[in-house]
Amino acid sequence: MASNQELEAQLAALRAENAALKADATARLTLKVGQSGTVCLYHGARYPIALYAEQWERIIPFVKAGKIEAFIAANRADLATRN
Repeated sequence: MASNQELEAQLAALRAENAALKADATARLTLKVGQSGTVCLYHGARYPIALYAEQWERIIPFVKAGKIEAFIAANRADLATRN
């Protein structure tokens, strides 16, 4: 049977590992060229986000300007979340 000190050390190690995994969530994002010539963003969900290069180019200025973040902040109460 493990002692309290061993269990606390194991719990601390698991918490540190969990924090590292959460911080590394963006590392799971990968880009690939799809079969139809689209840019596919794999993000850990079941299906990738696949858009043509021109569509991504129209989205990029929104991301750089922070418009998406501002929209989410302004509409937080109306948005659904995943648990």
